Amino acid sequence: MIKYIMNMDKIKELCVYDVDTGKYDFKYNGDKLVKPNLGFFARVRDAVYGVTESQKGPVFFRNNKFYNLSEVNYEFEHENLDDKTGRFKLLIDNNVEIDVVYDKPKFTDFDPWNTEEDVDFFQWICQDQKSKSDKERFHQFYTRN
Repeated sequence: MIKYIMNMDKIKELCVYDVDTGKYDFKYNGDKLVKPNLGFFARVRDAVYGVTESQKGPVFFRNNKFYNLSEVNYEFEHENLDDKTGRFKLLIDNNVEIDVVYDKPKFTDFDPWNTEEDVDFFQWICQDQKSKSDKERFHQFYTRN
């Protein structure tokens, strides 16, 4: 199943992601000709990280490796290394599956309603996992046909 996922940092860029195969490509959506599916992604150097909807619940992916979060025991961790750098981890069964150090978005104060946690993909996804009820809402929201 093909998903069109918005870049959290550059909203006119889409990741065209095949949830069944893990194949992906990028597409410019400047005229908004394609309606994106639920989800967001971020690029870190030569890798793409994201989350999107599926019938079985949220799917987290890194490049062509994807994880149906409803089928694994997972945790997200985030650490601010300094003002410009963050570290994100995906743990499955308490084992580190993904560990990435990345440059945080440069522009985080473009309006009074958003915080760094709202515009940084990795901090944003961790916000939705802070409590059991947050995690349940996240799973319900990303479970779609």
